[in-house]
Amino acid sequence: MSASNWLENKILDHIFGNGGYSNVGIYIGLGLITVDATPNELSEIYNYTRVVTSTAYWTHAGNGQIVNTLGIVFPQAIGGDWGPVTHFILFQSGTYGAGNMLLYGLFTPELEVEENDVLQFEKGDLAINLD
Repeated sequence: MSASNWLENKILDHIFGNGGYSNVGIYIGLGLITVDATPNELSEIYNYTRVVTSTAYWTHAGNGQIVNTLGIVFPQAIGGDWGPVTHFILFQSGTYGAGNMLLYGLFTPELEVEENDVLQFEKGDLAINLD
């Protein structure tokens, strides 16, 4: 699991009393790897959209980890494949292309989302750790 530079700065500012971070929501997106190892979000085609979660979707942190407590379901891929998906990405906004990237994690192996598939994660499938 990796944090975006934006989130790292917010955490450091919070720890050192130079500002705070307030959660406005956690939205899960999907991404593809780039040359610099930071994922780019999938294109907003074939019915892809970010999925909203709330605090009820996540455990309290324990042993440096938070895990999803509810299933997370993406809309059905309609009209084409989403292709190989290498990452999940947590954003501050549900609007495609908006909001700050918070955290991202690698799928091993990558996921193939083909036309008519519904990608879903069951309770406990997504574990968020800070390194």
